[in-house]
Formats: sequence, structure tokens, C-alpha cells
Amino acid sequence: MKSTILTTAILVFFLLPFSLCFAQKSMRVRVMNGAPSDSTSIEELFSQFDLSDVPTGFLLEAGMPQLDLTFFDGEKEDVCTDFPTLYSIVKSVESIDVSNSREWGTHELDNSNDHIPLWVALYRINGFSKEALEHVSYQNHHFIKQPAAGPEDLYESHNVMAFAPTIGIINEGAITFKCELTSHSNLSFTRLELDADDGLGFRAIAPGQLQRIYYGNSGTKKLRLKVYESDSSYNVISSNLFVKDYRRSPSARKLSHHADTLLFSGEYRGDQVAASVTSVKNRARNHVFRPLIIVEGFDPLGLDFSSDSTKLGGVTHLDLIEEDLTKADVFANFDVYYIDWHNSEADIRANAILLQQIIEAINQEKHTRGSSEPNIVIAQSMGGLITQYALRELELQENNHEVGYLFSHDVPYYGATVPLGVIYTIQTLLAYIKSTNVDEIIDNIANGSFLSCEKEINKYLYSKSAQ
Repeated sequence: MKSTILTTAILVFFLLPFSLCFAQKSMRVRVMNGAPSDSTSIEELFSQFDLSDVPTGFLLEAGMPQLDLTFFDGEKEDVCTDFPTLYSIVKSVESIDVSNSREWGTHELDNSNDHIPLWVALYRINGFSKEALEHVSYQNHHFIKQPAAGPEDLYESHNVMAFAPTIGIINEGAITFKCELTSHSNLSFTRLELDADDGLGFRAIAPGQLQRIYYGNSGTKKLRLKVYESDSSYNVISSNLFVKDYRRSPSARKLSHHADTLLFSGEYRGDQVAASVTSVKNRARNHVFRPLIIVEGFDPLGLDFSSDSTKLGGVTHLDLIEEDLTKADVFANFDVYYIDWHNSEADIRANAILLQQIIEAINQEKHTRGSSEPNIVIAQSMGGLITQYALRELELQENNHEVGYLFSHDVPYYGATVPLGVIYTIQTLLAYIKSTNVDEIIDNIANGSFLSCEKEINKYLYSKSAQ
């Protein structure tokens, strides 16, 4: 009974992220040449194959991609990749690395002080071919690769192509891109050409090269990159860039309204957290101080959007909604505070402590200015959970938070059902596998990639904020 549960758990764990294509292949494996139809065929298939002969060193079925890599084959020009998706592609390729020769480390796709990196991911990967089963036999309860079968008989190749700037929104008309290849990009190409949607068409660009771009108007720009291979054929891949109306203010990189930024920091159970608070205060002589506090939600990229961090053309979150707030006369009637979490993946209670400090500071300023107006809080997504916890803690401390109105937008008060379900499923399977001492079996199945997969699962799917 225990072995049946074990094999079922292992099968479910490794088939969850697989594509439908591989699910069909594994179905064929289980019935070939009179082989048994139970799930052990998957385990034996991986344990018998020498994955060191995979031509590219990347095997789709041996890892745990965060997304379907075959979707980014370069054949679909209308597929626009943003930076978070590009990052997931790189981490997915890392998870299918069976070469045991590449050091990925903690490579981050970072920004620079004088340009915006334009990261390009160009990979050649392998998957089991449709004809692979014709070169495998089942003997003595084992799958055996036929002696004459070579890599070309077992594997088929796939391209993985994507590119994106690290910043998707800019607040100026002139920017500098620098073309960069992601870690271990192995797809051979002879030429790259970039069309930045600036009216000049395609122009050659090479890894490490700076490219200055000028935009005469605002709006969404479609970036296109031609990738030429050795046979002169090419694929076109796409990304987007949004240019804000940089002409509305003498200073293109600041809010139209005068803004101040304060930094709050703290610690909770070993977690160091910080938040930037950008404020736009009504300076009219007869204005009564009326705080409007906007609490942002989960910010997985950890970008610093404080109004001082503008060297890369980045803008504050408040700047993104400034025009709408102006049209609604918000700045004319309220003193606006925007809270940007630097560590949104940390324990919600850690950021809630910061919010308590921020509310207390706002109340102190309000009292100094002789106002008794209630605080108004607009909380978005995870920001609502942080706000709920912070306000309750202040009430338990008998500290009047003076919040008269709380508006929630897309706040998962009852939990993020689907993501947490996936998280707990994977966590349970990992716990079960470890408790039954079958790490060595798993390691053989995944050819050494299981431990790195587990690390990535914990990092991206089980953050402290999810707990």
C-alpha cells in the first residue's frame, strides 16, 4: 500500500508541470512492447536513460518549468514578453538543465545607472521526440535504449526566444538600451536587429551594444527583435514599452505636484523590511489637513519606486495614477500618501508594523496642524491584508489609528485559493517524499535537478507573505 501511494505521489509531482505533449508520450511509454501500465514506467525511463547525451544539455521533461517553454518558439510574433515573464523563462530553462556543467548561481537581471538593459533569452533545448519510443525496448522489467539509437533518434529540438527591457514604463522621450544575453543562452545566431517603434525601422544591435532611442510622442511602443540564424532564416519576437506623457512637466522624471519621500524601516522575527512613503500635500493657505493613504499590494520584482529613484527612467507608483487623481480633484481636497513596500514578499505582519509607524507619523503631523479629519485608506490586494492587521494591532494597543474609511480593492480576505492550493500541494508532496527517505530515487529521476527545483519552489511559490 505504501509503495502504491509513493509511486502515485511521485507521478503526480512530476507530471503536474509537464505539457500535454509529454503526457501523451508518457501514456505511450506505459503500453509499449507489453510493458506494465503502472506509473513506475516513468521512474524507470528516467533512471535508465543517460541524460548526459542530451544534445543541448536542456531536457524539457526532466525539470519543472514555471511556464510552457515551447510557447516561446519564436514563431508567434504577436506574443509580447514582459520582464517578469522573461525572468520566469530563464528560471524555467535553469530547471531543465541536465548538463551538470553550468553554474547558474544567483544571477539577477538587474538595471544599471546609465541605461536600461534589454535582456535577450535565446535557448536551444531538447524534448523527447515522437519517434523516441521506437528506439526503446522493455526487457527484464527495465526500459533499455537500443544500442544503435543515437541522440538524434531520441530527442527533438525546440527554440526558446524572448526579450524584454527591465523597465516597462518610462517617463521620458529619450532612453538608452543595452542589449544583454541571459545566462547560458546557447542558440546560435548571426545577427540581431531591433525595431524600437520609433519610426526608424530595424537596425543592427549586438550583445553589449548601447542603442539610443528617441520617442516623439507618448503611448505604447511595440519593440520587435529579429533573430537571424546561420541559414539566413529569422524569427521575430516582441515586447512592449509604455512611454508616459513626458512633456507635461519641465522635469520629465518627477511628479507634476511637489512630492516628499520618507523611508520607514523595521524588523519582525529577523525580517528586515522597509517602505518608501511618497506624499503630496495640499499647500493652500486655508486647506484643512485631510490624509488619504494609498497602500500598494504585492510587488514581486522588488523595484524601488521612490521618487528619488529616477536614474533609469523609472517612475513612482503615485506618478502612474497622478493624472487620474488630478482629474478627480484628489490633490485639491486631500493630502495624499502613497506607500511602496520594498520587501513585499516578507511576512505580512512585518510590513504591518511599518504601516502602524506610518499611520502614527501621519496622525502626529495632523495633530500638529490642528486637524481632526479622519484618515482615509485605499488598500489594494495584499495591501488590504497588511492594513487589516495593522489597524487591529493598533486597536489592541488602544492606540487610536483615526481611520474613518477603509476602501478595499481586490483584497483576498478569504485567501488566494488557487495559488495557495498549488503551494500547499507541492509542499505536502515534498514533505511526504522527504519523510519516506526516497530523496535518492527522486534525484535519479530528475538527474540531479530536484534539489534546485525544490529551492525555486520555496523561493517563488512559498514566500512568507503567502504564509
